[in-house]
Amino acid sequence: MVKGELKKLLTVKDVAKLLSVAQSTVYSWVVSGDIPYYKLGKAIRFKEEDVLQWLELHRRENMKAKQLARLMRKRL
Repeated sequence: MVKGELKKLLTVKDVAKLLSVAQSTVYSWVVSGDIPYYKLGKAIRFKEEDVLQWLELHRRENMKAKQLARLMRKRL
């Protein structure tokens, strides 16, 4: 990271609001090591781009769309 690129780190409350989940859910992701975070003393912080990338990795496609695609492949 070059000088001037440091962006504001998010708190647990910020991440909970960003993802529309409870703060306790974010804490459970931290404890399980599921979500990337920084530990600064006792404070837990997140980089917004890390959280958004993590969110994208956890995207699930609509099961009906998957089933339809599978059926279409079988017909070809």
